[in-house]
Amino acid sequence: MKTRLTLIGEKDQNTDRILDILSHVREFRVFHIPAPEESRKTYLINPHAIVVHSKTFLKFPRLFRELKEVHSIPIVVYTSHPQEETMCLEMGANDVIVLPLHEKAFLPRLKNQVKVRRLLEEMERVDNVLFTIAKIVEAKDYYTKGHIQRVTSYSYSIGLTMGLTERELKTLKIGALLHDIGKIAIPDAILTKKGPLTPEEMEVIKRHPILGYRICKPLATMKEALDIILYHHERWDGTGYPKGLKGGDIPLLARIVAVADVFDAISSRRIYNSNPLSREESFKVLEKASGKELDPEIVDIFLKGLRKPT
Repeated sequence: MKTRLTLIGEKDQNTDRILDILSHVREFRVFHIPAPEESRKTYLINPHAIVVHSKTFLKFPRLFRELKEVHSIPIVVYTSHPQEETMCLEMGANDVIVLPLHEKAFLPRLKNQVKVRRLLEEMERVDNVLFTIAKIVEAKDYYTKGHIQRVTSYSYSIGLTMGLTERELKTLKIGALLHDIGKIAIPDAILTKKGPLTPEEMEVIKRHPILGYRICKPLATMKEALDIILYHHERWDGTGYPKGLKGGDIPLLARIVAVADVFDAISSRRIYNSNPLSREESFKVLEKASGKELDPEIVDIFLKGLRKPT
């Protein structure tokens, strides 16, 4: 499939030069929108990247901000005025080409922006697949309805407050979505059993982190999230499973998901918890578990966030 590019700019020497360069690249299909007032046609084209003159870019900042932030379309601006380079970058341009145009520099930079767009699309597809898998796990037990979304939301909120990097937040999201994927391999009779589990049944339940790890290990996109799947039931005092890790030996992202997982388990209705605790009662349980089962710093961050006035 050809890469769609939209060139926005009035017909002039520079526009002709850009069109000439792009027309010789087989992988590109170029759409030229000469009138700046027609820039909204870009929505219909849904290009992989936009090349636009600085005059048009600076005249319609809201339009281009939406194309970049909402539709993830990278924007490459070209300008004859070097002083506009910083201004355009600050207003959201992904790259700025200062004329005169040099083909050997222009094409690689444009292709890099296209690669970014394709990567974002791929990540979005992966997210959709992960969410579907998570829903399949959730469907095995009616009483966990909404659990995965809530744990993911709580975990992501903690990660933001802790100042995690974008890559760490992405890993945290994937790991939280799939933290219970191993339950796919647990018999329904155990997952949906009413009343207490036998010691033997409990041992089967405890296998789900290892089962989840084995399911996801062959997938390249899962590698950084494997620690979350494997270690989210480890405990700060070393009494967790499957490895009995203690304190800082437990990976940070797994400790974050553990706090979110425990909070949701005690504050929402489950098959083994038909009378969930109130919000304040749940806070007290977390405080009691802080420094014992759960990382005290993460518990403190989480509770401060939940208690913050809205």
